[in-house]
Amino acid sequence: GPIASGREHLTVIATPNPVPAAVTAPNPAEALRSRALISAYCENRNLNSKALEASARALNAEPGRVCVWGAGRLFDALVRVGKLDLKRLNGLIDEGLRAHTPERHGIPLIAADKLRELRPDLVFIASRSFATEIERRVRELCPEVRVITFAELLNQSRRAA
Repeated sequence: GPIASGREHLTVIATPNPVPAAVTAPNPAEALRSRALISAYCENRNLNSKALEASARALNAEPGRVCVWGAGRLFDALVRVGKLDLKRLNGLIDEGLRAHTPERHGIPLIAADKLRELRPDLVFIASRSFATEIERRVRELCPEVRVITFAELLNQSRRAA
């Protein structure tokens, strides 16, 4: 069956408070901590963007047939930020999303049991939380295929950058 869990799906519904919040006195120490957090966030975002670009370049340079398993946020980031070449993909699998949409970025979502028919040389797992479960399923379907997870590729890309 599909690999799904509520662990990664959170929706927040909020409405503005019609009563204005009480005005508090400025807190210079809190402002300094906030500036440091924002600065660290910006630096991390920049490093992550560079790692995503390097990861997408590595996938774009793969010589064989590449299939991606996972079409959610990580895949989206590789496409939008990393500039993954979608023409390089021989298949895109996502059991959870396939129940809600037929495609992502114009690429049809394929059922997992069709993986063997795609004859991939590499399956890239674009998931963190479900990588172990997905890899186990890939090995059941295509025991001989090369597999790389998002975490592995990102770590390689960070070291190379």
